[in-house]
Amino acid sequence: MKYLIRIALITVVTYITSFGQGIGSNGALNAKNIALGKTNVVSARGVFALGVNPANLVVKQDHSVELATVLPLPTLNVTIGNDFFSLNDYKYFFTGVTNDNGQKVGRYLTESDKTRFLKLFDQGTLINTTVGTTILSASIYPGKKLGAFGISINDWTSVNLNFPKGILELLLYGNKKGQVFSLDDLDVKAWYLRNYSLSYSKDLSKLFPDAFKFFSVGLTVKMVHGLFYSGVDYIHTSIETKENSNIAIQGDSRMLLAASPSFGIKYDFEDENVEKEQQIGFFNEPAGTGYGADLGIYAEINKVWSFAISLTDLGSIKWNKGVVAYSSKGSYTIENVTDEGLLDSLQESLKGEGAFAEPFTTSLATAMKLGVGFKLDKLLKGKFPGQMMFEFNYHQGFNDMPGNTKKERFSLGMQWAPLSWFNLRSGVSVGGYDKFNWAIGFGFDTGILDLDFAASYFQALLDGNNAKRLGVAMSSRWKF
Repeated sequence: MKYLIRIALITVVTYITSFGQGIGSNGALNAKNIALGKTNVVSARGVFALGVNPANLVVKQDHSVELATVLPLPTLNVTIGNDFFSLNDYKYFFTGVTNDNGQKVGRYLTESDKTRFLKLFDQGTLINTTVGTTILSASIYPGKKLGAFGISINDWTSVNLNFPKGILELLLYGNKKGQVFSLDDLDVKAWYLRNYSLSYSKDLSKLFPDAFKFFSVGLTVKMVHGLFYSGVDYIHTSIETKENSNIAIQGDSRMLLAASPSFGIKYDFEDENVEKEQQIGFFNEPAGTGYGADLGIYAEINKVWSFAISLTDLGSIKWNKGVVAYSSKGSYTIENVTDEGLLDSLQESLKGEGAFAEPFTTSLATAMKLGVGFKLDKLLKGKFPGQMMFEFNYHQGFNDMPGNTKKERFSLGMQWAPLSWFNLRSGVSVGGYDKFNWAIGFGFDTGILDLDFAASYFQALLDGNNAKRLGVAMSSRWKF
């Protein structure tokens, strides 16, 4: 059984370790937006509107300049999750049991255990992680006539991994004769990006005096440096158990990888005499360069109701440095699954041969957001304690690039400021790769400085060891 487990793990791990060495994403970064369940296209303001809806930059506040950097708190968003495994599941299946002699031994899986294990993957086989941080962002609103301006430098890393459920059946039930396991569902996409963006927003209320109390538009242009990318180009690979118990592999796959020359990565197919030096610094040489844009509209119908729409990350990246392709095509037969050497050969056949390749292009994580905002305190005209706003968003991604998904997401967020210096926030969402999410957070407003904190998956704190996703965010911004 242990050899068959190795076969299964080799299939998945080979791709992960060979091609999933970097991560990247786009979306809400700061804790305020995260605490609202990423319900933000209407309510995001100032520097927190950058990357979400540039039209919101010009929405007037009590200050005209904002700045967010690493002090006093860095703007940081970290999430990790999967569709299938909780900590309790991991402990049950992979940490063993104690025998009568007090020794830790592996768990023998009964038929019911195997059925239970496979059912864990009925809801999907996705693993996704995101780490995002703001190096510097600033916004300035000199006045209605000139409009508002914003700049930002953000780093994003993210990975999306879908692996085939069929390989788990091979892991559990062994090489039953006449079984075919397809790996076509395997999908790995990962990147590490740095965005340099410039934004502008303009108040155009005078164009629609009878329709809107306030109306603005916004545009962000960005240059994107791709520092790492790995992903499946195509895969048509299967494993078949033959009548004589041999294992036959039909391989036809190609993986693409690009890495910054500053990382000094030496590939296994390069001559052993080739020497590469790591020169990692704050500004690393990009492996790819691209350009993108964000577009946005914000409108207030009256003091109570508002709505907004934005399109983000319209554009692409051309990867043209350190480009590598790993390709596998052909038939391979494993005649003895207990032969360690043959298992090593299996790993090599699945991985394929590597070589430097021609440049290729990937899309940015393009998405659309629609939102409606409702201010309860304005409706009640001062009869409500503090300020409270509700917001509903519809989010639609247009591709499956890292950190993105074509599965639609609906969210509802709430922000309540019972005191001028304290905010409570929460949001729930359904859809997307999170399926269901409940976020919660709070913030302090000292007048010149905001400090915000959020739990991206508050339900995970309630689920304890049954949680499948974890995430935290924090941020700060200066206001002048």
